[in-house]
Amino acid sequence: MTVAKKKRYNYIHKSIARGTIPSILSVLASLATLTVTISLAAMSQGQGPMFLGALGITSMVFSVFALIHLVTALKDEGRNYLPVKIAGFIAGVILLIWITIIFVGLRLAA
Repeated sequence: MTVAKKKRYNYIHKSIARGTIPSILSVLASLATLTVTISLAAMSQGQGPMFLGALGITSMVFSVFALIHLVTALKDEGRNYLPVKIAGFIAGVILLIWITIIFVGLRLAA
């Protein structure tokens, strides 16, 4: 008598899209610089040195890079887009946070 083997299901048949890893790394770098910048600005009570602005711009650049990688990854057909879409969504949220911080800062300075 033979024992029937259980069938194993693999729900992810597609490989990840090209540009997913750089997109995820860019989002992680952007999130890290966002956290460091906001923490250092809060510790200095909003009167931080010039490099905090440079860190903020760097965070914005990293999130723009992640969005560029999202666009290039979506051009690959027949791939798994979920990780790059999640990274792109997070990059968009980080970019919106920075735009909001800049506009609020400009309104308060005027």
